[in-house]
Order: sequence, then C-alpha cells, then structure tokens
Amino acid sequence: MLFQDCWVSTLEIAHELKDNVRHMIASQGLIRPMRVIWPYGLLFEAIKAGDAPTHETLEKLVRHLTDAYAKLAPTLSFSALTLDAAASLAAPLQELTRLHSLTRQDKNCWTAARS
Repeated sequence: MLFQDCWVSTLEIAHELKDNVRHMIASQGLIRPMRVIWPYGLLFEAIKAGDAPTHETLEKLVRHLTDAYAKLAPTLSFSALTLDAAASLAAPLQELTRLHSLTRQDKNCWTAARS
C-alpha cells in the first residue's frame, strides 16, 4: 500500500492494516509540495514486474518516489515497511500509552498542588 498522505504513515495504521496488507510505503515527513504528481506509471510497472513484491521491488518503488520529489523537496524520504511484525506492536504501544497517561496525571496533580 502506498500512502501519499504523511498523516497515515503511523504505527497505528500499520497495526490496523496488518491482516490485509503485507507492505506499506510512506514518508514520515510532511509531503509537500502536493503539486508533485506521483510517477504512477513507474510505480505500477514495478509492482506488475513480479508475482509478489520483493526487496528489490520495494527499493525501486521508494527510489521512484524519492526521485519524483528530488528537485522540490530534496530532504523528503520514503520508507518501505513489511508489516509481518506489526501484530507485535500492540502490547508495547498499549504500555507506552499507559505510561504517558500516568505521566500526564502526575503532571496534573503536581500543577494542582502548586496552585
């Protein structure tokens, strides 16, 4: 799955897609300018070249996207992820959320005590 919107290239999305999608290509950076037209012809050719995406196919897709933005956004990077391990993210993300929640509660209690 290719994402043109950087807001959906998150671990949460990867976890949600894990049962239906094997690979995800996206950028964690802000994808601007939006006027860059993706090289869909090259992307589809690379995808059709084999039965299943290989490491080389994924590299080619990332390279095509990086090249498309080279002049207007040279620091923008794209990554290809294999979602095979996405299921193992659930427990660590839940723990991180729990700890973050505790930290926020402690900060609120400390702020209230100072008032």
